[in-house]
Amino acid sequence: MTAALRKCSRQWYPAVAFLAHGGAEGVSAGALQARFGALPAPGAYELGGAGFTIEVSGDGLRLAGAPPPLDAEAARARLAREIGGADLRVFPVLDSTNEYVLSAGAAGAASGTELIVAAETQTRGRGRWGRAWASPPFMGLWFSWWCRARSLAPHLVAAAAGVGVLRGLVRAGAPGARLRWPNDIQLGGGKIGGILVECGAGGCAVGVGLNVRGDAAEYVDADRAPRRPMSIAQAAGAAPERDALLAFVCVEIVGAARAVASGRGAAVLDAWRAAQDLRGRRVCLRIKDRMRAGRVREVDPERGIRLDEHAEWFMPHAVLRVEEGCEE
Repeated sequence: MTAALRKCSRQWYPAVAFLAHGGAEGVSAGALQARFGALPAPGAYELGGAGFTIEVSGDGLRLAGAPPPLDAEAARARLAREIGGADLRVFPVLDSTNEYVLSAGAAGAASGTELIVAAETQTRGRGRWGRAWASPPFMGLWFSWWCRARSLAPHLVAAAAGVGVLRGLVRAGAPGARLRWPNDIQLGGGKIGGILVECGAGGCAVGVGLNVRGDAAEYVDADRAPRRPMSIAQAAGAAPERDALLAFVCVEIVGAARAVASGRGAAVLDAWRAAQDLRGRRVCLRIKDRMRAGRVREVDPERGIRLDEHAEWFMPHAVLRVEEGCEE
């Protein structure tokens, strides 16, 4: 890293992602301006510890030295071998993969196959309660799966997704991850990702965000995050290939959800309980205009969370925030 590298600001994420998928030929300046308006200046940039260069190419721009973009074909081939194929759609830029999947799923897209949508970057990625989710190009996986199992309640879909993510991480060479209620993925003492389940007509969008490369604190709003943001590379010592990670995680999520939907999900739900990171820890639950403090006694996919000092159970939709080690 040299002083000549300038930080890639969020306003340039969409254009950079578009250039990443434009190949060695680049993209014409006219096409870029028509889609994004202002363009980043040619030069050397840095994003999450990765360097790349935006170069002039004919009448347009191209990207050089950046990590490779997502390869849909590589992930699609693995999905075909393990779950009988999938309608995998990879976009340079989307507003939100969950929004796309909710719309496409409601319209009956990919009937009979698993609809999975990934984006190199999102302009309106979000977590619980509409909180902004940073999704820079190259640095992570931002995708959604359309779960058609109408018999599954959203909290069971979320539990299956959590177990699927952990199993997929193991297959990708990043074991040891845990779940932190209600929707965080933890590894190496920090938050490497999250899950957001949103339901609509005919099913649920299961959104997954995983920080894969670089220093996550450089591209996540660390001052707004309740837990220290990390990437898989920081926590595990190396970043898995994103194409393989996408396929592994999707295969495991689909398999776990199918097991739960068919009545064979006891092992999945037991794995979800065993993976919970908060059991025994002292926390504060911020619930609208009040707060409950105590030590976590139980965490259950169907009932929520319960503290030693309080008999009541709290479901995820009622809890605005979970803070560790606090006093009421």
